[in-house]
Amino acid sequence: MEACTSLRELNAARDSFLQQKPKTQWIAEGDNNTAYFLGNLLTQINATNITLIPKCETPTSVKHFRPSACCNLIYKTISKLLGLKLKHFMFGNDLLMFCKGNAQSVMLLMRAFSSFPKASGLSMNNSKYEVYFNGMEEVLRSDIKQVTGFIEGSMPFRYLGVLIQVGRLTKKECNVLTEKMVIRIRSLGAKKLSYAGRLTLINSVLNTLNNYWASMFIIPKSVIKRIERSCRNFLWDGSSEYHRVPLVAWEKVTLPKDEGGLGIKKADIWNVAAVAKLVNWIYSKSDRLWIRWINQIYIKNLDGLDYNPPTDATWSWKCICKVKE
Repeated sequence: MEACTSLRELNAARDSFLQQKPKTQWIAEGDNNTAYFLGNLLTQINATNITLIPKCETPTSVKHFRPSACCNLIYKTISKLLGLKLKHFMFGNDLLMFCKGNAQSVMLLMRAFSSFPKASGLSMNNSKYEVYFNGMEEVLRSDIKQVTGFIEGSMPFRYLGVLIQVGRLTKKECNVLTEKMVIRIRSLGAKKLSYAGRLTLINSVLNTLNNYWASMFIIPKSVIKRIERSCRNFLWDGSSEYHRVPLVAWEKVTLPKDEGGLGIKKADIWNVAAVAKLVNWIYSKSDRLWIRWINQIYIKNLDGLDYNPPTDATWSWKCICKVKE
């Protein structure tokens, strides 16, 4: 019994030591299984193809592409196992960092950037970094760009597939969402599918594109109509365009199945319900960094149910507050 206990303690100490290694050191040394995974596997298994996927319609530089690994199933399984050993690391992909618009705050931020390569063994690619300003003089902007070496970005910009902007979300800025749905409909090639097959694709494929945006913004009504029109046309004709009278009214189609409908979610109701989840998180003070910031800056010590946004609040915050009504 004592021998088993000692062995468990030794294994726990070894794992604790490995978790404290920098990423590059762990990859070089690894644990007891690393040598087998990296040295004894067949070449046909221990290999992958890398392809570049464009992130925009007309890419003009390397930063407009996203690398994607085309791996086989065994390779992916082994990668998942190895990834569990690296789960305590934070990677700097798609990361937004904020600071005050003064030289001192920027210098502190750059000091944190300089410590990242030392701790992780990874290097920074300055060509992929951009700095954004709001309400700052041109002289201070130039000084900050010179200190950081970053290029100045313009609003709005895309982050994790959605637009980050200052003002109201307009129909024009939502074109990317509706265009994605049209492109996806054309790629599905569902002309020969039955109505049941198209219904399944609407719920599992098309609505997921809308749900992602709907969980963060109140989408304009004109865009909601375009989304529902695309889904309706796809249901009855398998394409993005349908010029005949639908067999059943859309209001009937979007009813629950137990009420005689097909169970397709109405886009406007789903949008409000998804944003209402954010309202619940905010007023229940969920343990999330952005919610703590909202309560500290906006709500403060006020009762959330009686709170009204100030007139100079952002459009997004006003929309979230309006949902609770």
